[in-house]
Amino acid sequence: MIGLSVIEETNQIIHNYQEKEQLSELIAENNKVIMDHFDFDQSTLTDFIDYIEFQGYEQYVFFVIGEVNRTVRIASFLQDELDHIQFSVIDNQLQVLYGDPSVATLFKGKWIDRRQVRSQSNSTEYLKNGIMAMFTGFYPENLNKNILKHLYIQNEEILEKISKDVFMNIAINSSIFVRSHQEKSLNEFPFIMIEGESIEHHYLEEFIQLDKNEVLSMLDEFKNSGVVRNPYSKKGIFDYSLLVERHTNNRLFFYEDGIYHDYGKKYLITQDLSSNYFNISSQSLPAYSAISNYDQVVKSIFPLMFHLTSYFQVPESKFITPYSRIHFDPITDQLKNLSWVGIENEKGKYVFNLNNKKMYETEALFLEIMEADQKDCLDELRKRHTNIENMINQYREIVKHA
Repeated sequence: MIGLSVIEETNQIIHNYQEKEQLSELIAENNKVIMDHFDFDQSTLTDFIDYIEFQGYEQYVFFVIGEVNRTVRIASFLQDELDHIQFSVIDNQLQVLYGDPSVATLFKGKWIDRRQVRSQSNSTEYLKNGIMAMFTGFYPENLNKNILKHLYIQNEEILEKISKDVFMNIAINSSIFVRSHQEKSLNEFPFIMIEGESIEHHYLEEFIQLDKNEVLSMLDEFKNSGVVRNPYSKKGIFDYSLLVERHTNNRLFFYEDGIYHDYGKKYLITQDLSSNYFNISSQSLPAYSAISNYDQVVKSIFPLMFHLTSYFQVPESKFITPYSRIHFDPITDQLKNLSWVGIENEKGKYVFNLNNKKMYETEALFLEIMEADQKDCLDELRKRHTNIENMINQYREIVKHA
């Protein structure tokens, strides 16, 4: 059997190609070819190898749309690990870039991208979000809390000491950040490699170092008044997850004196840089339990509020959410579907749509209606304002169709 993975590569990130109706036109008549759809975001190289062997593939082909360099690195790595399976990489012009030249006969003809626009914005956003997660420790709720997504490595000498077992147990779409890099080529690694001190300095300027009491005080102020202070317009807080006890095991920091949970080097795992993955895992802090109570919800949405303040370049902003007190008491006993956030500061009044990531300017009454709606307090709002029903209906239409 032949496994076929049709993927897009952009800025080293690989994803399964989603235009399925076009894929059926691509393959020549061959009942040995099985279209594969592997999860590269939450699966490791070990997972991928186990999967390929379990499927009983004799060959595995990557058909690549876009860039190809990282896919070739992955195929080469897999070939070294599974020498009884032939791995190949072919681009959409049917040029075999790695492996068996005969794989070109599996396809009917050159693939033509029918999309009018192929944007790199998604991959750029993916990398930026990854950098934010690595330094704050704050990862999406749906991510496995014990799968490695980021390695921070102080210099290339440390890179040589890290156990191969660690690399085998990080997600395929994961990033390795090598701070100080001079000679060693990073092209041999099948991961997203980010190198250079200048890149680090560019990103580090976007973060601020705070202690636990400062962060907890900010959370209390947000709950009691909706206010988030960010006088330096930073986008994130270093090691936020550990400060608010929402630790996950999605990142590791390799310094010359040991392996740490955090960028700030307050939580040492081991001084042995060559420690294998099992030993690191057994000495790591346990990941937090995803209990959806009021405090946990506030901790989970606060990084977004802090991040949004940076766009306005003002000392503070007030946020209207179901969980902060403005005109009505916060919701503390249930989860609400949060699609809109209201924002008020010295520059104006706005609403931010979390689904399309767009900001809209608005007025005070709209924000008050939104708060009342989010907190199931529209009847109370009607008692405070006469002749407000038309405005409520306008609000509902805007929210519905935005």
